[in-house]
Amino acid sequence: MEPEGVIYFAYCATNPELEKDDQKWQAIRNIYPDAIIINPEKVAGFGFYYEAIKGCHLLIVSEIENTITLDVELEIREAIKWNIPVFAIRNHGEHHVFHKIVGVKQLDGQITSWRCAEVVLKDPIEEGQLEIDRNLLTTLSDLFASPDLY
Repeated sequence: MEPEGVIYFAYCATNPELEKDDQKWQAIRNIYPDAIIINPEKVAGFGFYYEAIKGCHLLIVSEIENTITLDVELEIREAIKWNIPVFAIRNHGEHHVFHKIVGVKQLDGQITSWRCAEVVLKDPIEEGQLEIDRNLLTTLSDLFASPDLY
């Protein structure tokens, strides 16, 4: 069976609570077992991040206390530029839920090495989804048939 869809998982590799990102990664894998999930830590160089993002169906973001790092902010901006749907994955009780991201907002005077911006969500925080619409993920043959990705 051919994998279905490509997901880019944007997270801070120097997050002091990296095990939470591992839990989110596993939650994504459980929901989308046939998708390819790109780990930015395995992408060589920042220019390649942009190419990897352009070739994705979705970008899923992990935050640190509802904030993001500069690298993650740039990844979100790149995905939005290419009209790639972007979602934050957040832990709500026993479940991970997804929130549609429509932009990013700089933090005023609260910047640290792990915090430089926060995401702007489409819907109120209570309305997270347990799953992203699977129609946003297509087969890889559909993805590679698109001339815009080369």
